Amino acid sequence: MPSPVSQALQESLETYIRARRERIPHLLEESLNLRKCAGIQGRYFAHDFFRNPLNTLWAIPYMSLRKILEIFEKFGVELARTIVPQIPRAWKTDFQREVERLIQVDLFGLPLDRVSPSDLSLELGKHDALKAYVTSLECQNLLLQAETEIRKEVAAYCETQNGFTDLAASGGTLVFAQIFFGDRSLDVFTMGRRWASFWSRREAISHFVFGKKLGHIYYSFIRPPAPTTGQVWLATGIGLVLLALLSTTVSAFSYPVRGKLGLEKIQLEKLIQSIEDKLLLKFIKNARG
Repeated sequence: MPSPVSQALQESLETYIRARRERIPHLLEESLNLRKCAGIQGRYFAHDFFRNPLNTLWAIPYMSLRKILEIFEKFGVELARTIVPQIPRAWKTDFQREVERLIQVDLFGLPLDRVSPSDLSLELGKHDALKAYVTSLECQNLLLQAETEIRKEVAAYCETQNGFTDLAASGGTLVFAQIFFGDRSLDVFTMGRRWASFWSRREAISHFVFGKKLGHIYYSFIRPPAPTTGQVWLATGIGLVLLALLSTTVSAFSYPVRGKLGLEKIQLEKLIQSIEDKLLLKFIKNARG
């Protein structure tokens, strides 16, 4: 039979978790709407300018490498088991950090200063059977562990969601490369060289001695002059800027779009359930100990 403290902890935790689920619509409508996400992305655009395209370019190679290592791991290769956790999934952006804070504060009621009482702490304090327990050092340590666990789970959740976003941006880049260059490649430098070659050919046609029409026919059979180094660098630079804009736009739209489709609500409910399971085990084990 559970002790009064254990029973009270379970009841308070269930009340806390139920309140988290009820806050999901508010989070999606007020904190993760398009205007808010676009504002956050705009605020950190300069900081994330290089991180977003790097994450986009790394998304597909990361998934491929991870799958290969997981196959080796299934065959008993211990080195693969060691390497998999060491592979960086992505470079955390300031946008991701801000979204993590929004979820921690607005959904789970964690204080930003880590000093003020959290919603979980306040909920425990409301229960008559826990009024003496919540002031104990044992409970304070338990709350600290619980809040650390929540922050860790939220960070992992955002990392996973951003992984999907990076894959979407990678897919958009592949489509762009296929449409404009006829090549499914994530190599921005290759795209830059091809773009520069297109410019060089167009310039050669426009300056053809017998006119543009004949120039177009002539350079259909004869290879046009190679682009200059300056043209290649300029085209590559423009490609990087466009990739940064694409990945930033996809990142800003990702949470609002998933929210409208109902996907974000499902994922947040799974996050809350995972946190409830872990905290329940932690609280009951601590109370019994």
